Amino acid sequence: MDVSVMRAFKGLCRNYYVNYHAVNDFAQGAPARRALITEIVVNAWKAVREK
Repeated sequence: MDVSVMRAFKGLCRNYYVNYHAVNDFAQGAPARRALITEIVVNAWKAVREK
């Protein structure tokens, strides 16, 4: 995968994660954490635009 795409993807994931936790408490339990990370990854991939 192109480095620029991965950089954008990882940056978006980080931003979504930080923004979520700025407003919400940390997820309780492994299933809730997995669901949160999955949602973050899906949203980040949708937001990435390949150059």
